[in-house]
Amino acid sequence: MLKSFKVKSLFKKADSFFKDEEYDDALDYYDNILELDDSNLKALYKKAFILYKRKLFDEAIQILKSILDLKCCIDAILLLGRIYLLKDDTEKGMYYYKLSLNENVFNHYKFIEEILFFGHYKFRYICKDYKRFYNITVSLCDLYLEKEDSYEIKFFKSDKLYNLGRYEYALDIIEKFPESYLDNSQYNYLKSSILLDLSRYEDALSYSNKILENSEDILQIQKKGECLYYLGDFNEAIKYFNKVKEFQELENPYIFLSKISIKNEDYEDALKNINKAINLLLDCLNKIKSKYSTLFFDKDACEVFYYKSLILFKLGRYDEALKICNCILDKVPDCSEAIKLKNQIESNY
Repeated sequence: MLKSFKVKSLFKKADSFFKDEEYDDALDYYDNILELDDSNLKALYKKAFILYKRKLFDEAIQILKSILDLKCCIDAILLLGRIYLLKDDTEKGMYYYKLSLNENVFNHYKFIEEILFFGHYKFRYICKDYKRFYNITVSLCDLYLEKEDSYEIKFFKSDKLYNLGRYEYALDIIEKFPESYLDNSQYNYLKSSILLDLSRYEDALSYSNKILENSEDILQIQKKGECLYYLGDFNEAIKYFNKVKEFQELENPYIFLSKISIKNEDYEDALKNINKAINLLLDCLNKIKSKYSTLFFDKDACEVFYYKSLILFKLGRYDEALKICNCILDKVPDCSEAIKLKNQIESNY
């Protein structure tokens, strides 16, 4: 009785520290609990989770497997799957995720949490290997869809396929959605984006027009502006990008307005717009960096800096243009546009 009371008291303190992510203190208390009860499943799992957060994967795996020796626990199974995938052991990782689909332990919400973990947008900016994580997300979506049909999971799968550049496959999935999804802003934005990246500009414009007949969707206004830009109707495109600016401060309208000014050889106006786009982008990226401590620029993130370098080159400000080009190539050494521009700049010295 006294032992049970002491364990309960220790858990109260441990769980409070755990909730506040004060893992050092929490771990001390969980270890105290395990000294009193070495097979306490909750304390074992929480200890394994803390070791996982510390990236002590092998130690976490050992504890999680000991839990499964005692009881078939869905939390332990899913965390083993996650850890093995983070260790780049796809075979073992997927083994545990498949095991979690067993009727006796399957938990709909917890499996979706795993899908969302690997498919989180943050990986696009904090991990060079983000495409591997998005491929894992697609595989986990497929596993889930073998178990249960879900348009939400199909949408998430399509979104990750789009991020991976598998546009036809992504479009094939969402085109089978019911018409009720035409009221879904995110669905419409994804479909328009896919059509644009497939260079189906007329189809994308037609689709945006259809959506805008029924709602003033800010994302579709942006997409209509992009359609008009790619179709060469710059004056109309400008109207839609300016309309987006009235609703919300986003970097994309400024990027396209800058690109239009470049085509019109109005480089001062182009510079003004690209600087605004960069400031908005950096605000967004700094928020990500403050939360996750690391930051990675891929080719898409570098695009806006490439345009600034191009504009400075056109204005004859070669030193500044070259400095930005070099920064881009430090981040993305195979950026062909930056390599070509750098050669042009250096030939003008």
